[in-house]
Order: sequence, then structure tokens, then C-alpha cells
Amino acid sequence: MITCDLQQVLFTPNLRCSSSFYLRKLSNYNLGITLANTNIAHMHIWSETMAKRGSNEVASCIYHFITTNYEVLENGQTRTLVLWSDRCCGQNNNVILIEMLMRLIRMNYFSHVEQNFFVTGHSFNDCDRHFASIEKVMKKNTIILPTDIEKIILEAQIETPFHVTWMQRENFLDFKNLLAFWTRPRLLQVTKNLWYQIDANAPRNLFSRESHCIVNILHLSYRY
Repeated sequence: MITCDLQQVLFTPNLRCSSSFYLRKLSNYNLGITLANTNIAHMHIWSETMAKRGSNEVASCIYHFITTNYEVLENGQTRTLVLWSDRCCGQNNNVILIEMLMRLIRMNYFSHVEQNFFVTGHSFNDCDRHFASIEKVMKKNTIILPTDIEKIILEAQIETPFHVTWMQRENFLDFKNLLAFWTRPRLLQVTKNLWYQIDANAPRNLFSRESHCIVNILHLSYRY
């Protein structure tokens, strides 16, 4: 089970002089992925010169995290992924993330995947707590270069340091191209649902719910 969230934009340099406030600064992004029931978190950093901060970038970071830290399942093995995030349409709650999770099933990294969204107004999570500790250290330091952000993140949590990954341009994949290979179900309204399920035993089926109640599961079939 993992929780993912995108931190607010980190600007460099963060000089204190008033004249620098009006100058154009470099935008840096950080996607945090926290393993549930642990204090272990992975931070994925990149700047606006590498990529934007939309659905493709979020999906690419999660994909990179999974393919880097997990092996493909062997025959008879099973593994479940439960993903929690907020309902930001441009980053998490969209068809691009669903397609990325489908790809992980097809690549045999998982036998079962669930995507869950926090209820709007109740989305404070472990990633937000970790971001707060990073921002607390940032306020006490002067950051000139994007590489200084890594030093700040590593100092933010001493007992269990965050794992830092610098995303490169080749790590950002275009999952939008995969949408041309499957027909989106006519009844699928991505932003209305709080829960999705994909299973390797029924890879052409997508299950969804508009709430976290265990009843009223909508069964949608798609052609791939």
C-alpha cells in the first residue's frame, strides 16, 4: 500500500532579499511516495526544464518507483498494489493513471491493483506530513541550485532518511499514447469515482465505486 502526492512548487533560488522576489525563478517539483504503516518515503525530484507536473509526470514517477523496487512476478506468485492519493484531476484522478496501472498488470508486476482517492476535504496524508518537515528545514536554509533541494530533503528526517530520486528526461513516458489501444467504456466518468480495481484474472474488466462503501460496484468492460 502506498500513498502519493505532489508537493507544492519548490522555487530556486529562495533568496531573502526583496529584489529577488520579483525575478523569474526555476520551478522544481517533488512527488512523494510513502509506504503505508512505515516512515519510509521516496521523493522523486525534477525541474521544469525536464518535464511538466501533469498526469503523465505523476504516472511516470509511480511507474519508475514500481519498476525500480519490485521484480516481475513468477508463475503462481501474487502481489497486490493499493494506491491512495487526492482527487486532483490533472495529476491523480484521470484516465492516464488508470492506463498506467493497467500496464503494470499486463507487465505482471501485480496480480491485483486498487486505486483509492481520499474524500475531498479529508485528504491530509503521510506525504503532506513529510512535505511539512521538508519545508520546515527549507525555511532555515538558503537554496541556490536545484541540487541543494536534495540536501534539504535528506536532512528533513534523520532517523529514517527519505530516498531521493532525480528523474531524468528518459524516465518520463508518454502514457497518453497507450489510450489509442483500448476503447474507453462509455459509462466511465473518471472524476466521479473514489475507487478502481483491476485484476489479472479479468484484465479486460474495470471495477469502480463512487464511494468507499463496499456495495454498488460498477462493472465496466473495455476492449484492448
